[in-house]
Amino acid sequence: MAKILNCPKCKVEYWGKIKNAKCNNCGYIFNIIFYITDGWYDFTKLNQSSNYIKINSLRCLTNKQATKQARNILHNKKANIIIKGAA
Repeated sequence: MAKILNCPKCKVEYWGKIKNAKCNNCGYIFNIIFYITDGWYDFTKLNQSSNYIKINSLRCLTNKQATKQARNILHNKKANIIIKGAA
């Protein structure tokens, strides 16, 4: 089960699977990456079904760089990315 996620559109709490998490009320898709340690970020919870190569983790110096990498993985330059602490 997921830790508490609040949907930015309908402000409802989401409790469920983190991988491919989707709000039950409005259909908002959560894009979540986890900060592991020492600049390593876990990208396994992103929807990578359309990608030939799946990305597990990358080392990024800042949260901004990790967000940019997540958007590149999703092929969506305007995706909202949530960065959580280690799970």
